[in-house]
Order: sequence, then C-alpha cells, then structure tokens
Amino acid sequence: MTEPSQAILCPYCGCTQMAGRSRCADCGGLFEPLSRMATQIAMGPWFIRDRAKPFRPGCCYDELKRQIDAEKVTLTTIIRGPTTRQFWSVARNVPGVAHLLGVCHDCGAPVEAQMEACPSCQARFSEVIHR
Repeated sequence: MTEPSQAILCPYCGCTQMAGRSRCADCGGLFEPLSRMATQIAMGPWFIRDRAKPFRPGCCYDELKRQIDAEKVTLTTIIRGPTTRQFWSVARNVPGVAHLLGVCHDCGAPVEAQMEACPSCQARFSEVIHR
C-alpha cells in the first residue's frame, strides 16, 4: 500500500494508488472532470452484480435499459434497485425490468417490452425513473 501523502483515491471504485496517474489502475476510470461528470450523469439506484468490480457505482434506469439492449443484462443477471428494495434479485423477477427482457416479473409469461401490462396475469409494467 502507498503512503497516504502520495496516494489518491479513485472516485469510481475506491482503489488507493499513487498520485500523478491519469487513470485508475484497478477500474480504468479517468481522473478528469469530463469523465467524472459523465459517470455522475449515468449514476443511479440500479446495481448490476459484478464480482470483478464490486465497488462499481449504481446506474440510472436509462443506463440499465442500454445494458439490456446491448445484451449485457439478461434474464439471469443479478441486479438490485428501487423495485427490489435494494435486495439482490434475478432480473427476470424484477418489476420494471423483466418486461424489458421479454417476460412478466409476476408470472413469467412472455411479453413485449412496450406492453403496459401482462396479458396473462394483468401485472402492470412501469418504468422506474427514480434517481
């Protein structure tokens, strides 16, 4: 570990490292104002479990939707957020998320992402915009 007077703390992952670096040695985050601002904009109350990066900040709902569109979040991805009361859950069971993956969070029936409710059990689908 580095000496406290020569160390800096990564604002993204909390890793301590030598001062003077332009990028975090652990998570790769850039230590520049625009990078910090972009990260803050994408931050939010949704977390995607990642053992390799356990201190990664949460993301906003729009970022979670982008991750789903890019197939980085799937039915079996473990996530948490406002609709799980911040407890970890499998994405296929998460209200506000499961329908974006093509299933009803309540009964598991196949659904279209743009539907407002499940045709099988009438569970409501809604976006969760909390910041």
